[in-house]
Amino acid sequence: MLEFEGEMLSPHIDDAIRWARELCLGGAPSRVVDLGSGPGVASVRLATEFADATVLAVDGSDGLLQRARQRAAQAGVADRFSTAVVDLSDPAADSALTTAVDGADLVWVSMVLHHVPDPAHVLSVLRPAMASGGVVIIAEFGSPLRVLPTEAVTPDGLFERIDVETARSLAEHVGGRNTHADWSALLIDAGFENLGTQDSAFDVDAPLDAAHREWAQAHLRRVRSMSPDRLDAADLAAIDDLLDLSSPLGLATRSDALIRTSRLLTAGRA
Repeated sequence: MLEFEGEMLSPHIDDAIRWARELCLGGAPSRVVDLGSGPGVASVRLATEFADATVLAVDGSDGLLQRARQRAAQAGVADRFSTAVVDLSDPAADSALTTAVDGADLVWVSMVLHHVPDPAHVLSVLRPAMASGGVVIIAEFGSPLRVLPTEAVTPDGLFERIDVETARSLAEHVGGRNTHADWSALLIDAGFENLGTQDSAFDVDAPLDAAHREWAQAHLRRVRSMSPDRLDAADLAAIDDLLDLSSPLGLATRSDALIRTSRLLTAGRA
């Protein structure tokens, strides 16, 4: 699922790469680190796009890093691709993080810092370890996912209520921290120069292809599993209709299903 979602959201990676080319001194980095890489969708994309760079994928799960190495081999970039197991949530991992990031001139941190108990500390370790002038780009929550045009949503306000309950569930899951932090302020506090923010929009118009339909359904299935006791019966019934493969109201067949979401990209310079 992480790989599937990463591939669906690859336009955000493309936006970050375009921005990195503008921000990196000389136009292209030579040492790239992907912190919280998961199975390596972004890491391998970075290695492919920056053909002269070495890329290090860093994650707390060796199993996910194994998949990243396989992906790198399939993409033909294994000779410039390596991995390191570092748990960003562990304060005892500062030395390992410093070693991993040492000399990096581009660090990509996507959808991971909101899971970390103390992201300010992670950024404070990151800053002195990076190459002077190096760029860090953080990707975190932007606008919530929409899978139908506003006028087609019933009952009224369904997705707004889903947003509220999903945010509450996520906050509980990560201990109520960092889901909408001021990333620019945290970068400045850690000693980075603030390079601004960009809203990376991801819009797929109706009708959706099979892969995007499945992604929209997977999102609603997660919502349904996270919020069975938080939404009322009418809202749950509406979600069930959207997930019903045989229903004319279901996302699997309806012609007005679409994708609207975004990620907030925030950059700093070491």
